Amino acid sequence: MECTWILSVVYLMVAPAIIACNGVAEHTHNDPAPAEPVRQTRTEYFAEGKDADIRCSNRTWSNELFHFIWKINISGVYCLISESTKNPPHNNCTGGKVLRNTSKGESYLHIPHFGVQDEGTYKCEAVFRGEAEEVNVTVRAAVPPVLNTRVVWDDGQWFAVCSAQPVAKVSWEELWETSVVTERSTQNADGTITMESSLHVPDNRMKDKLTCVATSHPSWTGGGSSTTIDLTEIRIVPPVLNIRIEWDDGQWFAVCSAAGGKPAGKVSWEELWESSEVTERSTQNADGTLTMESWVRVPDDRTKDKLTCVASHPFWTQGGSPTTIDLAEIRFVPPVLNTRLEWAYGQWFAVCSAAGGKPAAKVSWEELLGSPEVTERSTQNADKSVTVESWVHLQNDDMMDELVCIVSHPLWTNKRSRVLELDAWMSSLGTALIIRTLICCTILFILVSAVILSNIAQCSHLLIVGIY
Repeated sequence: MECTWILSVVYLMVAPAIIACNGVAEHTHNDPAPAEPVRQTRTEYFAEGKDADIRCSNRTWSNELFHFIWKINISGVYCLISESTKNPPHNNCTGGKVLRNTSKGESYLHIPHFGVQDEGTYKCEAVFRGEAEEVNVTVRAAVPPVLNTRVVWDDGQWFAVCSAQPVAKVSWEELWETSVVTERSTQNADGTITMESSLHVPDNRMKDKLTCVATSHPSWTGGGSSTTIDLTEIRIVPPVLNIRIEWDDGQWFAVCSAAGGKPAGKVSWEELWESSEVTERSTQNADGTLTMESWVRVPDDRTKDKLTCVASHPFWTQGGSPTTIDLAEIRFVPPVLNTRLEWAYGQWFAVCSAAGGKPAAKVSWEELLGSPEVTERSTQNADKSVTVESWVHLQNDDMMDELVCIVSHPLWTNKRSRVLELDAWMSSLGTALIIRTLICCTILFILVSAVILSNIAQCSHLLIVGIY
């Protein structure tokens, strides 16, 4: 196997030279050697799924051509097809590629069912009486571009953006007199190019729609393609400013939010600490507006009691109203722990509650049997404290005498626990079992009694009929 591929490579390197040498040698004594080849370079597009024919020269085999060689490079994979007047043909290409001749004897390369897998560089070398030609053809699939439009807010201005991929000529219909258009092209990872046209939309626009047109692409034999962008969505919406305190990952944060703005508002803080850590988060809302949040970590050794958040937005000529948050509310409040049995939705639940904690406590259970369903519920109280409850669904086959609830909170150095006795639940299960048994026995007694009475009635009837 190793020798086979080595010989194949050597053959591909030597075969063109042998063919060329043989072709020239055949005519060395009778014909002049071919001059420096005439070189051409072009790009051709072919529709996917249809046959493709690539021509190299209009010379014929009748009295001019000596040989044809096609060297094909598809994504770094090389193959060769050749024909000569004196040597046998050679073809180690795949996909059905083959040389054919027209009725006039002109040679051309035929590719059946052309597809993206046939894209590449096709180099043709033709030698004929006293001359030679060399043609490099870049072959591409004629894929129609996809048009996309969007509206962008950049550097205090609105822009309508139209892009075409693969590359095509992009233009706009019915522009304003002072329109400013910027074009740029981007090379994509798959080798295609995206052409993008950016049009500045003035504030005093008189149009509600713009039409983007893409033309000059090989896949379009007539006309081009167009799409419309709606300018009514270009409107300025002021954001709603609010500020809050958040406990996250064991730290306190002051959060300033400019919600529902179009374009997004800018949020900043006044007079922060020297080592303040600020993080910004942006969220796209369903209505196209944006919510911008600024998170600043509040250190434990803070020297300020208040923080002021400031937001700016194009809708506000003088800037937004500063909003202040009182840091005095950043304090730890321990939760109140309790456990209980709860009957809900026709089932029994063990409930552990950590009520009124600030921040919220974490609730878990110790050594649950099996894999019972556990649900956690969190409630924000009026004083901004949080009540956390953990509900465990009790199964009839859970024969534990008690359940232990574990609660942790930043105010406590050690976790705390509460024990929930299940005696009442077990007693209720026993009572319920007795009641269900009594009900079943009563129903069975009634049914049996009904059958017996029915049989007695039938016997009495037969006895009376027999007497008479």
